[in-house]
Amino acid sequence: MKLLPYIVLVILIACGCAVAQGVVSNCPEITVVAPSGLTAAGETMTFTANVTNFSGPGEIKYAWSVSAGTIERGQGTPSIVVKTPQDMGSGNVTAVLNIEGLPSGCVKEVSETVPAASASTACGMPMDIFGRMSRNDVIARIDNFMVGLNNDSEADGFILIRLKERESRKLKLSFLNNIYDAMVFLKFDLSRVSFLIVKDSYDTEARVWLLPVRADSPDSEGGALIKGTEFKQKIKDLFKTNK
Repeated sequence: MKLLPYIVLVILIACGCAVAQGVVSNCPEITVVAPSGLTAAGETMTFTANVTNFSGPGEIKYAWSVSAGTIERGQGTPSIVVKTPQDMGSGNVTAVLNIEGLPSGCVKEVSETVPAASASTACGMPMDIFGRMSRNDVIARIDNFMVGLNNDSEADGFILIRLKERESRKLKLSFLNNIYDAMVFLKFDLSRVSFLIVKDSYDTEARVWLLPVRADSPDSEGGALIKGTEFKQKIKDLFKTNK
């Protein structure tokens, strides 16, 4: 008889674990699918929630909010259509989904962020300007550029690179090669981009354009115009006699 309390305790602990595991197993997997590529200002984008592995007894309810723009339709449903602001500058739109009706302890909020382009980007103005930075930061900037280019199959990529004249040849090549290496790493289609190298500037920087079909390239300001597919060889020739 003295063993009975211990047996009961073991049974209660076992039941408690089973209940806890049951709550966890009822938690669904929630993801938000967002549009790929770049959405132009004033256009719409669609966010869709996927809720899987949910076996709860009740109904779940969807409540959406967005960081920019307006929800045109779909509030309260798994999918919404968001109208981006017409006067929006280049930036991001984040959709946040809150789900009601899930078991206690489950994750109830998820979000997804996608880029949107300003009207000036669509007209050929620089979509990005950056100077010296880490390799990973350069990759992130080039990745954004590639997303925009892939979203418009008829656009061209154009990168104006201004190099500080008084910097050493080593520093200049390092800046150029970091950009090129990021493109190679991301499997960038080099046939769709051109570089203009200008070696007379107060600061070293890169200016990135998405040029709509038939748009003129930005003012060349002199310098060497290089096709992306010829970058490596042309850069060697350009710096062959420079210190």
